[in-house]
Amino acid sequence: MGEDLLTFYADYHERISTFHLKDTASANLPDTVRYSQDPEIADDGTRWFWEPGQGELDLKGLYRLLKQHGFKGWMSIEYDGSPDMLASMAMTRYFLDKELRPIYD
Repeated sequence: MGEDLLTFYADYHERISTFHLKDTASANLPDTVRYSQDPEIADDGTRWFWEPGQGELDLKGLYRLLKQHGFKGWMSIEYDGSPDMLASMAMTRYFLDKELRPIYD
């Protein structure tokens, strides 16, 4: 929503105890889209949010910061607009296990 993910977490890490994790391939959409009602649901099937690792957010950088600050909270994952929930879950599990978990372990 217009904030740099890593800077935001670095600045406010002591206040953050949970994450609602998703990714996007369209981080810089105009405000007319970002602040519209239900921007993640488009009639033409266009997706704003993607499975973690499928977009442009620096989730590996976030995980390095999580480790640096000793994050022990919860993360939930949302699949807005996924055409195949099982595939979304499988892709996320793979990304978490193969890309993110080794950073934090």
